[in-house]
Amino acid sequence: MINKLKLKCGTGVGKEVLEFQPGAVTVFVGPNNSGKSQVLREIADCCRSGRETVKKLILDSLSFHEFQGDAAESLLAKLNIGPAIGEQPASPGNIIVGRLGGSRTQVNAEACLAALVDPASNLQLFSAAFLNFFTLIMDGKGRLTTPKPNSGYDLKSHPRDEHDTLFKDRVRRERVRRICFDAFGLHFGIDPTTVANRFQRAGLPIRARRGWT
Repeated sequence: MINKLKLKCGTGVGKEVLEFQPGAVTVFVGPNNSGKSQVLREIADCCRSGRETVKKLILDSLSFHEFQGDAAESLLAKLNIGPAIGEQPASPGNIIVGRLGGSRTQVNAEACLAALVDPASNLQLFSAAFLNFFTLIMDGKGRLTTPKPNSGYDLKSHPRDEHDTLFKDRVRRERVRRICFDAFGLHFGIDPTTVANRFQRAGLPIRARRGWT
């Protein structure tokens, strides 16, 4: 999603400023207190806020992939999650973006489409409607809480977050499985059965929760 990343420094003292296009996986390597976690936090902050004024010690700037034609229209349709139960529909010309069960907001559909086509024209809207909901920083706390079971929800509804998306997207799930096995020699799995068994015993409609192993 990030098209180009530019830092305020190089790979060492006296080195030229580092500017590059990230790949599918980009790894920052260095000794303790060299700024690896700091630059990741700065990247995440920029993706979530879209503000160039965010104080940055290492990161200089980011540029993002531009969506064109049908790709932009298709992404806009996926971003529109619609009103939740008991929630008022979006105002005319607006769509509701966010996560079911999480933060949500209304944005103008036409302006959002324009931001997808040219993120630099309205980076704050591009971030608010899109990047903010698809940016995950796995710090110490995140790594510990991700494997924990989550509450049940209707699997036919729109995914609430990136974990629920993996549950419903086989291609992405298999990619994560391959990466996990290559890196750790462990298999990645999702277990939706625990809460279903509990609901069945109680005579309630079956929902599901994610469990990570």
